[in-house]
Amino acid sequence: MRIDLIGASQTVCIPSPLWPVILALAQMAGWEPEGDYFQPAGQVVSREEARALGQALDAALPLIPDVDVCLARTVEHCTELNRPIERPALDGAEVWSPLEALSGPGKEHVRAVIALCRLGGFRIA
Repeated sequence: MRIDLIGASQTVCIPSPLWPVILALAQMAGWEPEGDYFQPAGQVVSREEARALGQALDAALPLIPDVDVCLARTVEHCTELNRPIERPALDGAEVWSPLEALSGPGKEHVRAVIALCRLGGFRIA
């Protein structure tokens, strides 16, 4: 499944599992959402909100590793990213930090959202 971010002149498609991770990364970088955007329900993100989201993601972008650390991560690397790895997720899967989950190819999705945010508001579908 995917999330479609529909702007006036561009649509960005994000894999559903990555969308809440991208939003969490933006919040870690200081973005304070004005609405609940985690579950796509046709919400409209205003130009101002999109600008703030894009700025937060742009600030966090250099922190995302270029290499996919999820493929061969080590306890030492996770410690360097300053996030816990001991606790299991509710479904029994490992817990990944936003920086880990968006590393490697996921970083391109963050770049795409930043580019869309620079164009103005958009709708989440």
